[in-house]
Amino acid sequence: MPTSYEYKCEIWPNETKNKSSIYGAFRNTIKLKEVYIIRYTEDFKLFCRKRSNAEKIFIAGKQWLYDRLKLEVSEEKSKIINLKRHYSEFLGFEIKAVKKRKSYVVKSHMTAKAIQREKDKLIEQVKKIAHVHMGGSDKYENLVIVHENVHRLIHTTMPETIAMYLNLIQTDKKALAKLNALRVMAGNPKI
Repeated sequence: MPTSYEYKCEIWPNETKNKSSIYGAFRNTIKLKEVYIIRYTEDFKLFCRKRSNAEKIFIAGKQWLYDRLKLEVSEEKSKIINLKRHYSEFLGFEIKAVKKRKSYVVKSHMTAKAIQREKDKLIEQVKKIAHVHMGGSDKYENLVIVHENVHRLIHTTMPETIAMYLNLIQTDKKALAKLNALRVMAGNPKI
């Protein structure tokens, strides 16, 4: 947006403009509220430097959403939070502003609820893998993951190679039964 006053800015060696002085002067001379937005689908966060601005923007945002889009704002999810003191949740993450040297940086991590949800998904995947359904396709749940030496034992037909690998992996009767089942599936005779 062009301004009535021509602000000067530093030009870096790669010929890009350092407009931080322009933004600083602009920020100090206008009456607009500085606000940053992070949005993902229907979820968004608005960030301000001052609580007074946050309160005004919060009211204006609620009114705009209702007037223009006929949307009600969730009272339990929508609130003003000081990120220097408290965490705020957004899309399964907790974010907070923490002091680092002379400025603030974002500290973030997954919420406990999101961690539990991911653990539950992993448990379901492990259960699917544990109950392997053999043959028919190369879907992930049909894959059998075996050690390299076991894989060689499944596919080898030479007696001396079989003896060498059996000696290497030291199988018991139960493991040998599973190995033989896999050999039969691969089209090889039982050991």
